[in-house]
Amino acid sequence: MAKPEQDCKTAAALIRAGSLIEGVESAGKDFFVWTTQGPAVKKDPDLLFSLCRVLPGSTQQTLKLQQVEPTAEAGELTVQAKDAWQSNYGINPLTYGDIGGLPHTNEPCVLDFLAQRYQNHVIYTTAEPLIVAVNPFEDLKNAGPETIALYRDAADVDKLPPHVFYASRRAMGNLHQLKKPQTIIVSGESGAGKTETTKMLMKYLATSGGGNLDLKIQTAIMAANPVLEAFGNAKTVRNNNSSRFGRFMLLDVAREGGIQHGKVVAFLLEKSRIVSQDKDERSYHIFYQFLKGAPDHMRHRYMLQPLDKYTFINPHCLDAPGINDTEDFEQTVKSFESMNLTEAETCTIWSLVSGVLLMGNAKPTGKTEGGVENAASFVGDSEAALRNACTLLFLDYPSVLHELTVKTTYAGNNKIESRWTVPDSEMLRGSLAKGIYEQLFLWIIRKLNADIEPKGGSFDVFMGLLDIFGFEVFQNNSLEQLFINITNEVLQRNFTEIVFEKELQLYSKEGISAKKIEYTTNEKLIDTLLGKGSSVLAALEDQCISPSGTDEKFVSSLASKLSGNKSYIPSKNTKSFEFTIVHTIGKVIYNADGFSFKNKDVLRPEIIEITRASTNEVVRVLFEGIKVEKGKMAKGMLIGSQFMTQLKNLMEEFVAQFRFINLSVSNKAGVDAKTTCLELLKSTSLSADEYALGNTMVFLKPQAAKMLVRLQREALSAWEPLVGVFESVTVFRRARKSSADRAVPATRICANVRRKLLQAGVKVSA
Repeated sequence: MAKPEQDCKTAAALIRAGSLIEGVESAGKDFFVWTTQGPAVKKDPDLLFSLCRVLPGSTQQTLKLQQVEPTAEAGELTVQAKDAWQSNYGINPLTYGDIGGLPHTNEPCVLDFLAQRYQNHVIYTTAEPLIVAVNPFEDLKNAGPETIALYRDAADVDKLPPHVFYASRRAMGNLHQLKKPQTIIVSGESGAGKTETTKMLMKYLATSGGGNLDLKIQTAIMAANPVLEAFGNAKTVRNNNSSRFGRFMLLDVAREGGIQHGKVVAFLLEKSRIVSQDKDERSYHIFYQFLKGAPDHMRHRYMLQPLDKYTFINPHCLDAPGINDTEDFEQTVKSFESMNLTEAETCTIWSLVSGVLLMGNAKPTGKTEGGVENAASFVGDSEAALRNACTLLFLDYPSVLHELTVKTTYAGNNKIESRWTVPDSEMLRGSLAKGIYEQLFLWIIRKLNADIEPKGGSFDVFMGLLDIFGFEVFQNNSLEQLFINITNEVLQRNFTEIVFEKELQLYSKEGISAKKIEYTTNEKLIDTLLGKGSSVLAALEDQCISPSGTDEKFVSSLASKLSGNKSYIPSKNTKSFEFTIVHTIGKVIYNADGFSFKNKDVLRPEIIEITRASTNEVVRVLFEGIKVEKGKMAKGMLIGSQFMTQLKNLMEEFVAQFRFINLSVSNKAGVDAKTTCLELLKSTSLSADEYALGNTMVFLKPQAAKMLVRLQREALSAWEPLVGVFESVTVFRRARKSSADRAVPATRICANVRRKLLQAGVKVSA
């Protein structure tokens, strides 16, 4: 990240010219600074900073301070100048819409600025080109049709307060003016409001300002939102409607607004949640919607049981505050209809959802068989649960039973059969349930895309919405948090590369001299997490493919392989399952208990062949295109490897959207483009330090770019009356010509009629 330029790091910087007393202006006004050493911060470290008055007697190295916020303290404290930051004391935070406009933009100033705006119910702030949103956890009534119309129809949207619709309007303007794809990234930690923000963005894009638009496709796209949330969102300890997958939406948006075509790309679904959840968390919403909202005839048809009777459902958390599962079930049913799913397809979806849940109740028990102790077998209620689950999943029961109990290996052309142990069978059963659920989710999305994609499936230009989970730091951080935080580290690396490295390379190529930007990369951290040799993921997968691998051995392996690595901190307790990773956002403690179980997701080829032999046409194609080689478990089959493959594909698709725009102008006869550009820039009121000409490109500061857009709009507006006159004249001339063209044959017809009438002896008046 870029190394921020601190506004105030020495006492000397606090002394204004003409000050008679250090820390006091000539006008007699006090100076105020932020510090990490105040009494309030000592009592509550979560405050981070306290505001203090600078007292007389401060020196260049040390400051004498008195705390004034959050509470006034009578005592005096002395701090080192390096622990103080200049403040924006006395300014009105509501007069600044952009963080960059503040007199001082150090960390405590920005945090205080956002906090004060939030307390005044102003949740949006710009940090060009970003929109910073603070989740209010309430409806501020600022996203209705009136607000959409305000931002959509404004002559100059830059004059309006920051809003998520501001980002939408600017992105749409770039989309249609530059004819380049635009992508809005919605990121933030869990509970930051990403899901609701994405809905607001889509609502804006779907609102038409006029014109004729076929709403069939748009209706299907908007209807898909409740379905995607039902299958991909869940209650976590931080968020009752947390997206547990990433979503990249490509939308073809009309110039006047309204969605004409679209495509949804889903990735990184948290599959482990299907079979297990922490104490205060739920599985995916769809299970609770179905089991609470289904009418009696559906409960009977799909063999539904009470929620607390399912092994795959955490019995300690069956409800989520603010979520009405019964009402949401009705919404999901309506959405299926709006997505143009047939009745047979909808019935298959409900059957598979029930079958996945019931598969968890098929618990293998151990017995000695074929020379194997603790060999897996299904008897009694477990056997009945497995049989019913196979019925609901449209799978052949004897074949599934065989694959969950009989281990098949190959030595050359020889087939060898032995017995799976109970843990092995549980892992295979869980993998089948997770695989079917994930592929059903992706099938629903493919079905949606088939209806909403443009002909040929490709977009010339599109509006992209990337909704992705941010860093997660919980009280108990497991494998799910590790994967999510790895994703964010990779995004951070790409952001750094795009914003700093590529831009500096571009400056150099264009011959533009730029100040040296100091920034740090997280490349070493990513290597610690994902490297092929000694890394966290490599150590985990080694344990997962080892017959004797355990979570304890995984943690021990990390301590050995990553010893001395600055990104890794082992637990001081050698018997603990915990380890710490120093992420970009700070230290995160992970609990490795359950890592190995969660990472094992092995769908053997024999089981996939059973799905492809299903009598149900949806189930037959669930695993279409997925290749699994016969043989022993390999690293590439584990969840960690699947996760990284999807992440790599996402990054390749997403980063490809970033392009530098090459601006060009019309050439005058005999004048090169660079000279023409320079003349255009000089004709404006821009100062020389607001732009730079490279070899083939023009570089503008943000305010300069805004100004040129404004000038362009003003020029177009000035010509609008004349354009109207020309348009009227053109229409009139076309109409007159058309009338004249029609007049000639009409005259001939009249003449012929008169001639015939005269021949018939009929008197015709002139």
